[in-house]
Amino acid sequence: MTRRLKLPWFDLVMILKNQIQPIMDDVTDAREDDGKISQAEIRNIVAENLLEIVPAIAEAIWNANKAQ
Repeated sequence: MTRRLKLPWFDLVMILKNQIQPIMDDVTDAREDDGKISQAEIRNIVAENLLEIVPAIAEAIWNANKAQ
């Protein structure tokens, strides 16, 4: 028996939208050191910020599916 997983798309988009500014702030801070930023640094900044939103995404999915 398979269950369909509900995804609260609007909630997920809002969670991601709210994290964009902190990502941009971190990129700006990294550029202040020497005026440059490497692709590896950008990847690390994005990865760190995405790790911060995983609990919020998991909670939104959990809340959307707990009534099943």
